[in-house]
Amino acid sequence: MTEVVVAGIDGGASSTTCVVIDSAGRVLGTGRGGPIDHLYKPSGRAQTRRALRDALSSARGARKPRVPLRAVVAGLTGVEPRSNESRTAARMIRELTRAPVVHATWDAEIAYFGASVGRPGVMVIAGTGSVAYARNARGQTTRTGGYGYLIDDLGGGVKIGQAGGPPAARAVRPAIVVIASAKGAWRSPSQEIACHPANLNSEFAGTPAALRSSP
Repeated sequence: MTEVVVAGIDGGASSTTCVVIDSAGRVLGTGRGGPIDHLYKPSGRAQTRRALRDALSSARGARKPRVPLRAVVAGLTGVEPRSNESRTAARMIRELTRAPVVHATWDAEIAYFGASVGRPGVMVIAGTGSVAYARNARGQTTRTGGYGYLIDDLGGGVKIGQAGGPPAARAVRPAIVVIASAKGAWRSPSQEIACHPANLNSEFAGTPAALRSSP
């Protein structure tokens, strides 16, 4: 009977992990590669290919004879399902493995299946960013969030920091001391403008009243 060997890949901005298993669920190898990058730019594609190659190679190791991979599923951060980037990632993996079945998708999908074992449900990921992902019994899916902190990801760490940072900064007492060169070049703290409220001229609110020069 021909042995069936498959691989799963989790590619992120910190590192890439690959696990190879057989049809009985036995782990045959685990490997790691570097971080992946955006696939819409040439340098990102080159970096992602290296990360995938290294993770796959180290997971398969020196096992002889090397049984061909039957299927590979990869969840990659920043890769939208059924997008040009996901098709690019799938093509890379096919070239690296020659596996007949390759599925490249975003990391939230593999996280969902890892947590639910494919059963219907709802999953929320809240880390640096955030996303809510749901799948029903018919295999239909929906999502909220997960489009990046610049435009989305409410409830993620970046958004919380952005919301809390300004009030925290305004609450700091005394006021921030701005260090600047008298000539306007940011070189040395030998001359400083003190912005503490006690040093502000009340006649000209917000204008430093004293320019102190140290030797």
